[in-house]
Amino acid sequence: MKYASLQVKHRKALAIALAISLIVGTGFIGMTDEPISEPLDEYGHPADVGDGIIHSAIETSVSINSASVFNVADSVALSNALMQLTDGDVINITNSFAYTSPIVIDGVSVELNLGSNTLTIEIYNPPSPPPIPGPPPDTNPNLSIQGGATLNITGSGTLKVVRQGFGSAINVKESTLINTGAVINASAFGGASVLSVNNGTAELTGLFTDQNAPFSYSILASGGAKVTVNGNISSSIYADSGAKVTVNGNIASSIYVDGVDTVVTVNGDISDYIVSYWGGTVIVNGNITVENRYGVSAWGGTVTVNGNITSENCYGVSAWGGTVTVNGNITGENGYGVLASGNGMVTVNGNITFTGPECVGVFLRFGGENNNNVTVNGTITASEYITYSVLGQGITVLTADQYDAIIERDDNTYRQYTSSVGSVYVRRLDPWQPPDANNRFSDVPNAPNWQNAAVSWADKNGITTGSPANSSTFKPNDTVTRAEFVTFFHRMYGSPSAPRATFTDMPENTAFQNAISWASVEGITTGSPAGSNTFMPNDNITREQIAAMLHRYIGGGVSAPADRLGGYTDQDRISTWTGAREAVNWAVYYGIMGRNVTELNPRGNATRAEAVTMLYRVAEIFNIPAP
Repeated sequence: MKYASLQVKHRKALAIALAISLIVGTGFIGMTDEPISEPLDEYGHPADVGDGIIHSAIETSVSINSASVFNVADSVALSNALMQLTDGDVINITNSFAYTSPIVIDGVSVELNLGSNTLTIEIYNPPSPPPIPGPPPDTNPNLSIQGGATLNITGSGTLKVVRQGFGSAINVKESTLINTGAVINASAFGGASVLSVNNGTAELTGLFTDQNAPFSYSILASGGAKVTVNGNISSSIYADSGAKVTVNGNIASSIYVDGVDTVVTVNGDISDYIVSYWGGTVIVNGNITVENRYGVSAWGGTVTVNGNITSENCYGVSAWGGTVTVNGNITGENGYGVLASGNGMVTVNGNITFTGPECVGVFLRFGGENNNNVTVNGTITASEYITYSVLGQGITVLTADQYDAIIERDDNTYRQYTSSVGSVYVRRLDPWQPPDANNRFSDVPNAPNWQNAAVSWADKNGITTGSPANSSTFKPNDTVTRAEFVTFFHRMYGSPSAPRATFTDMPENTAFQNAISWASVEGITTGSPAGSNTFMPNDNITREQIAAMLHRYIGGGVSAPADRLGGYTDQDRISTWTGAREAVNWAVYYGIMGRNVTELNPRGNATRAEAVTMLYRVAEIFNIPAP
C-alpha cells in the first residue's frame, strides 16, 4: 500500500530525530522550555498533526524486520493502527470496545490478537428488499479482507460483528481469513450476509456463531472460495462457481448450491430444505427435518444424505434431473416420499413411510425422453404406493397390492415397475426361511426340544453355520463371546457396512471388525465398560447384555408397558448399570428372555443356543424382515 511505505519513512525520520534530541539534550518537539499545547480530536484525545507521531492510547514497537506491534485499547487507537499496517504487523486488543467504521485489510498479512477481550464492529445501512436466492450487493462490509491479504485472528476473545441493512458483515475477496481459537459472533439483518467469500479462503476453526433475520444469508461462497466453519449456522448458505464449504455444526435454514465443482458438506443436522442446481453437490452427514417444503431438491445437482429425512406436508426428496442418495429413512405425513422427474435418479437405502390420506411413496412424472430411476433398498409404506404422470394423460396410481404383481428382475433381488416415464425398483424383502423339524446338527435335539427351532432358523438363514463353521456340530451349550454375538446380530440385518469403530481392542477377524463397527455406529454398544474405548470382544456375553443390545436397537430404548419381573426369584441379580433392569424387563415382557418361570439368570453367560433363540424370538415378535 502506498500510505504504508510513507508511514515507514515517518518512523525512520522519527528515530533519527529522537537520536539527535538525546545528543543535544533538548526536547524533540522544539528548542524551548515553553509548555506545548496540542490540539485535541473529537474524542478528547491529542490529535495527529501530521508529524508522524501517533497521538492516542497505542504503543508501537518496530522489530528488525520492520513489523510492528500495536497495543490497542479504544477505537481511536484502532483507527491509527489501521492507517499504518504493513506485512507482519500485529494488533493486540487490550480492552473491550466498539468500532463503528468499516475495517479494511488490503494487501497485507496481519494478526489480530483479541486476547480475552471483545471487539465489536457495528455498522448500520438502510434495509433493502428481501433478496431472491443469490448474493446481495456487497457495500462497505464491516470487515473486508482483500487484495491478497491475510487476517489471522488469535486469542481467546470474541470478534462481534453486527450488520444492519444490505451488504456483508465479513467479506473475504481473493484473500484469507483464519481464526484458530477466538469466537466470531456475527449477525446480519435486513437482507445482509454474515460471511461472504469470493475466490478466497476462510478457515474458521474457532467457534463461529451467528444470528440472522429472515432473508439474510449466513454464508455466501463463490469463485472457488474455500470455507470451513466450526459452529451452528442460523440462516441460509449460498455457494456457486466451484466454492467448497464445510460446516461442522447444525444448520437452521436452507442450502443453495449451484455450479460444477461446487460442494457443501454439513457435518450436522439441517432444519430446512436443500436445493442443488446444475453440477452442485451437497453432502449431509446428519438428518434433515423440514415442513411444508421439499426436504431435498436436486435440479441437475447431486445430494447425499447420510441420515434420515423427515418432511411434513411436502416431498421428502425431489430429483429434477439430479441424483439423490439417502442412506437412511424418509418419513413424513401428508406428502410424498420421492418425486423423480426429468431423468431424476434416486436411491433410498432405507424405508419410505408416509402416513395420512393420499400419501405417495414414489411419484414419477413427465414422459418423452425422460428416464427416471428410483431404487428403494427397504420398504414403502403409503396409501398410494407408486404414482406416475404422463403429459396429457393424467395420473396413474398403484397400490401396494397392485405393485406386488409386477415383474421381478432377473437376479430376483428387486421388484421392478417400468412405465413410460421411468422405473421403480424395490428390494425384495423375502420372509425368513422357516426352521426344519429335524435340524442337521448331530448335537442339537430335534423338535419339540426348545433348541431345535432357533438353531435350525439361524442355520438356514446364514446367521451361524455351526461350530466350527460349516460343520455338523453346533455346540449349543458353549458360551458366546461379545464379538460372536454382535456378529450373529449383524448377519441378521444383512451385514451392512459401517465406518471402522475406534475401540482399541478390535479383533483381527474381518467379520468381527465389521460387526462391532456396525454395533457401535447404531448405538447397540458403547463399549465395555460402557462409554470406554474398549469393546472386550473375547469376554463372554451375559444374558442381560444381550437383552440390553436388543432393547437399544429393536426396542428403541423404550420401556415395556408394564413390570414383569415380580415373579422371578433372582431379579435382584440384575446389574445396576444404567438400562440393565429396564432392558431385562422389556425382554421378559415380550417373551424374549426367561430361563424358566422363576429364574432369569441375568448375569449368567449366554450359551450359543440361548443367543440364537433370543434373536429368533425378536425376529418373530417384531416382524423383522429377512435381509
